[in-house]
Amino acid sequence: MKKFIPAFAAVLPVLFLFNPVLAQGQNIIKMRAQEIRIDLKEDMRVFVKDGEEVITRFPSKYLENRARLSVYLPEGYADAQGRFPSFYILEHEGGPQYARADFADNPNMAGAVVIVVSMSGGGDAGAFLARELLPYIDLNYKTDDTAQARTLLGADDMGLKIIGMLASGAGASFKKAFVALYAATAVPQLGDGFTPDIKIAAAGALGNMARLQQLLEDKNLKFARNFVTAGAPCPPTEKCEIKPWAAYDYSWLNAPAAAIAGITPRLGAGKISLAAGSALLWLDVKFKGGFAASYIPADLKFSPPFLAWDPAAAELSIIPGATAGKVKISGPLYFYGKGFKTSLKLTE
Repeated sequence: MKKFIPAFAAVLPVLFLFNPVLAQGQNIIKMRAQEIRIDLKEDMRVFVKDGEEVITRFPSKYLENRARLSVYLPEGYADAQGRFPSFYILEHEGGPQYARADFADNPNMAGAVVIVVSMSGGGDAGAFLARELLPYIDLNYKTDDTAQARTLLGADDMGLKIIGMLASGAGASFKKAFVALYAATAVPQLGDGFTPDIKIAAAGALGNMARLQQLLEDKNLKFARNFVTAGAPCPPTEKCEIKPWAAYDYSWLNAPAAAIAGITPRLGAGKISLAAGSALLWLDVKFKGGFAASYIPADLKFSPPFLAWDPAAAELSIIPGATAGKVKISGPLYFYGKGFKTSLKLTE
């Protein structure tokens, strides 16, 4: 028996190397070569290249199909002693192909680990992220495992998945999110489990931004503290410019809300006419420090009362009997202090 114990101790490390769970750990994943292909579990594959690691067919008991991961490591990652913030981009399988250079010029993403998650089919994406993917990434990479250090990104139906996850409480693992709702229109309701201290930035069609903002305000979340509409949203009558994720400014998500430097009203068509009957309205907000966002006021007053306001659609409508001329507009801005005043000219 005494001879058996040292012999077993010598074999034990070899047995651990063949464990399919531990084989997904630091030793194999951290290998660096021009290209290495390693079988980890069944038909799961890892492709390791300089600064980029791709895992195909990542197994999940919560998704209908397996996921594909692409992990992009920042410069200096190998020699760094500390841990890095992380950006999780949710994409459809077969979606855009990225390279580490795509994120290198963005000051917020250049110093982070970027994980692109490609999914297809249905399933519980929130459970997959919280119970499978996040523990795997935090075990195998130098990522900060606090919710404040993670940012969740998704566009259209993936953006809706994110909203649904946050609304169900499954988003407790994230304190920051960016959703781009260009084509999606069915913005889901926010349940009781919605994380109250999360920061959300959004971009997309104006009607989508208005609906999302209204839902957030119904949960007592505040513009410039909990959420912003990033940049000037595109009106429904125009084609939205779908920007790559690295083109967005995430500085607001990573800093306390800055003071407001100025507010300018904007009309979607540049003007409002009696013939058109309606126009889209939002306010361009500039923060001290350079960050710009957009805001859709909840309440507006008009003098003379020729206009009606629908905040859920961000739309001004001309009431019957209105005549051409100047209309004064005012409304409260709880985040600004003094309120908002301007005027519009109704044309024939």
